[in-house]
Amino acid sequence: QAIVARTASEFSLSQIGGAGCRTRATGMGKVEVQALKRGYQCRKTADVAEGATVHDLISKIAELKGCSTRELFAAQMKFQSKVRLFGTEVPKGNLEIGGLQDLEGVPDNFTVLPTSGQMSAEEALEVLRSLVARYKDPSVQEKVKEAQKKVADGELDPKHFTRETRDVVALAQEDVMPRYGFPVGAEGIFKFNVAIKAAEAGPRGAELLALQMECNELLGLVAVTPTIGATVKT
Repeated sequence: QAIVARTASEFSLSQIGGAGCRTRATGMGKVEVQALKRGYQCRKTADVAEGATVHDLISKIAELKGCSTRELFAAQMKFQSKVRLFGTEVPKGNLEIGGLQDLEGVPDNFTVLPTSGQMSAEEALEVLRSLVARYKDPSVQEKVKEAQKKVADGELDPKHFTRETRDVVALAQEDVMPRYGFPVGAEGIFKFNVAIKAAEAGPRGAELLALQMECNELLGLVAVTPTIGATVKT
C-alpha cells in the first residue's frame, strides 16, 4: 500500500489556528492499532497516557514484539490518503503499524506511557526543512530586511532585532510546529531543540546543524546564535 510522505512544501503556507491545532493529549486515550497489511488484521487497543507520542507507541510495540524500532512506523488515513505519522505526533483514532508482519505477542490491551520525547534525525530534518520553506516566504523576508536596514541605519539597537520580526516569525512557526506535534510558541521550539539533541550527535548531525544555520540566516540571526531557539516570539 502506498504511504504518503509529507513534505516541507506541503506545510509551508497553510495557515494553522484555533484550538484544533493543538496536538497535546489529555488524560488516557484509546487508540486502535493493527499491522499495515492487506486484508483483515487483528486489532489491539492501546491506552495512551497524556504526553505520549507516536514514537512512544512504536517503542512499546517493539518492546512487546521483541524487535527493533528501526523499521517500524505508524500510518493513518487522512484526506483519503494513508499518511505516515511523525514520531512527535499524538496518536489518536485508528493506526496501522508498518514494518512488521503482525501484532502477535502484543496484548489485546496495553498501556503507552510518555518517554523522553526524542525524535529521529529524519523527522528533525523534515521539521527544519519545513521551517526553512516557511521562512523563505516574502512576508517573512520583507520584515527581516526592514529590521536589518534599521540596524544598518542606526535606527534600531541590534539587541532589539528580534522584537521587530517576532510577530511574523511566530506566524511562520504556527504554520509548521503543530503539524509535527509541537505546541505553538517558545514552548514548541524549546521542546523541538530538546528532541533533536540526541540526533545532532548522530551521523546526520552536520545536516541538522546546517539547516539550523540556514534558519538563522533567513531570519538575520547568524550573529546572534547558531540554534533556532532565538527565533521564537518573546
